[in-house]
Amino acid sequence: MNKVIKLKGKLSRTYPEEFHIGPPHLPSGSRIKSSDLERYASQLEAISNSWKNGDFVNEKPLVSARYKRIVPKSRRMKRLLSEKREASDDSIVGAKFWYANDGAPCHQIVHCVTQGAIAASIADLRKAQRIVSALFDGDVNSETLAYLNKEENSKSFDIQLEPHGMSRSAFTQILVDVADIDRFVIDMEAEDFNDDVIATIYATDLSMADLFDKLGLEYVNTDAIDTNTVILKKSQYDTLKDKAPYLIAMSLVGHAETPREVESESKGFRRSIDAPKGEPTIGVIDTLFDTNKERVYFADWVDFRDMVNPEIPRDTLSYLHGTKVSSIIVDGPALNPFMEDGCGRFRVRHFGVAASERIDLFFLAKRLRSIVSNNTDIKVWNFSLGSSLPVSRFSISPIAAIIDQLECEYDITFVIAGTNDPEPSADKIKRIGSPADSINSIVVNSVRRDGTPASYSRRGPVLEFYEKPDICCFGGDVGDYCLTWANGAEYYSKGTSFAAPWISRKLAFLVHVIGLTREVAKALIIDSALGWNKRDTDHVMGYGVVPTHISDILQSADDEIRFVVSDTTGPYDTYSYRIPVPVYKSAQPYYARATLCYFPTCTRVQGVDYTNTEIDLKFGRLINGKVKSINNDMQGDPQDFTRESEARRYYRKWDNVKVIGETIKTRRVPKKVYASPYWGISMSAKKRLDRAQREELRFGLVVTLKEMNGVNRIENFIQNCLSSNWTVESIDVEASVNIYEFGEEEIEFD
Repeated sequence: MNKVIKLKGKLSRTYPEEFHIGPPHLPSGSRIKSSDLERYASQLEAISNSWKNGDFVNEKPLVSARYKRIVPKSRRMKRLLSEKREASDDSIVGAKFWYANDGAPCHQIVHCVTQGAIAASIADLRKAQRIVSALFDGDVNSETLAYLNKEENSKSFDIQLEPHGMSRSAFTQILVDVADIDRFVIDMEAEDFNDDVIATIYATDLSMADLFDKLGLEYVNTDAIDTNTVILKKSQYDTLKDKAPYLIAMSLVGHAETPREVESESKGFRRSIDAPKGEPTIGVIDTLFDTNKERVYFADWVDFRDMVNPEIPRDTLSYLHGTKVSSIIVDGPALNPFMEDGCGRFRVRHFGVAASERIDLFFLAKRLRSIVSNNTDIKVWNFSLGSSLPVSRFSISPIAAIIDQLECEYDITFVIAGTNDPEPSADKIKRIGSPADSINSIVVNSVRRDGTPASYSRRGPVLEFYEKPDICCFGGDVGDYCLTWANGAEYYSKGTSFAAPWISRKLAFLVHVIGLTREVAKALIIDSALGWNKRDTDHVMGYGVVPTHISDILQSADDEIRFVVSDTTGPYDTYSYRIPVPVYKSAQPYYARATLCYFPTCTRVQGVDYTNTEIDLKFGRLINGKVKSINNDMQGDPQDFTRESEARRYYRKWDNVKVIGETIKTRRVPKKVYASPYWGISMSAKKRLDRAQREELRFGLVVTLKEMNGVNRIENFIQNCLSSNWTVESIDVEASVNIYEFGEEEIEFD
């Protein structure tokens, strides 16, 4: 087996090349009719009149622009619905999907604008309509507009536009703005609920207190999770839905039902364990923990903090789930010898946040921030609670959003159970429940020992796009249980609750003992599950099953070279064109794979456009000084015409996990060596909203090269790297353990 290599060296940075593309242009093949422009103007006029004459509680109208497809940032409206000709991005308060007749998801961008902005847009549309009617016989297409925008034709076109009082750039921009628009509407859709609700309100000209006052409701600021999200009693939500449904950005039931385990037996006998000696600590947020040392042999390894209101009644079941979860983190391999992972034991700081099946999500949201902020020494958190209800298709749940935010603020990682289906159906697999929709976290589904999905499995994706769960691990099933400990006995358990702790152990080992960044550790875990065959895309298995032993994550096969790179990228391209892939007989006989992970800040009120930053990954050979990526990704090239839906589907645009790779083929064809034998890595960052702050993001990249003929060339690769000014460090598990243990020893002075 070959050890994983850490490459350290200075990556180059440059601002992305800005291609001069001239004036705004219509997408190829598109055409705009004068009747289309009049229709859009009439729709905006109707919205404006409705707002003036209707019983709307806020003055600034909410206008939903429904697009014909999923659109990139560059194809969002720029002039229409803009305030004083500022970017219309500034008026965006949310995004969701609507579905075309063929079932394809299409963007719906929600703007909060003044009546003046709507009036200016109506005037612009009608001016453009008259120009199209007068100069283009009522129909202008992309080819005609491109012809008129050429320098030799533009002056005569400008003269033709003068009588209509509109510049060429303004006219062209309006046509581009509406090229992908289906219609403008006021979105009055809102879900019904039979319980208390957590509702997020679009940001408008009203504060939450003013809104409640206008609705005739009592507002207590302690009921707010954040500026836009509040807990509502059913009667309050019904009033909001009846009087102002257009203000509801997203909503969900205010509690989670975590079903008790149905399949569970126990057998009693004594177990023992040594005292802790400075092992790493994993944070656990779960039900209560049983601190009775007579019943729980590992109680000394767990620092328990009871966060539940003492007035809430408790019984034996209140302590069962949380104690079982911590038993795996502390001593899982002793309970399940076939799951020996080589990670040793871990201490636990256990926070009890629930004492029954019903979890108050508002209470949990309030507690999460204080728990994390007061325990910043903990870098890995295990969260094995989850809702039995499916997550929303268009919004991240409040708990998941809080977790994503905390991960960015405190450089931590949550490992979250993928949630269980208590009544599984072979016909329809239920969507995962909150907070397994957390984008930055590692979400874990459960498999049996043979690697097949557990019977209670649930599925992603999240927001119709983000790959969740991330990976799978053994969590037990009927007849194939995971052994846990609670109440003085072994329990035969099953559930994603008991799959997640195995990954928490591995992640904590990689971060605390090996000393890797969380980004590299996450990328290694995901990469270890991939393999070389094309993976399943049913959204149940994620990227695959993680190997049991830590050595299979930190080592590769004899014919593989696996290396990791970690650095930061910001508002620029970050790259290295000095990856010295070995050459054999004037060719490079390798299959290649690369896995990238990063933790972007996120904005929940942006709905389906949740992540703020995108890092585009390219890895491959160099041609003419540029990276020819192994997945043929051409994004960023001036000749690229990749549609947004294709970029998301094939290149995972806006996803914070990128996997690009090749599959092993029967016919082995070594790669041609171009003018340079080096390969390149290129990462370009972009932000979704113009008003968002630019941020530097740390990333972790794992690259694997597999020699087509089974030859071990790692020493050749290491020597090439040293000659190319890379610092090379092999990850040695045994040495890392020894160093960690030595560092944790308590020295007694005479």
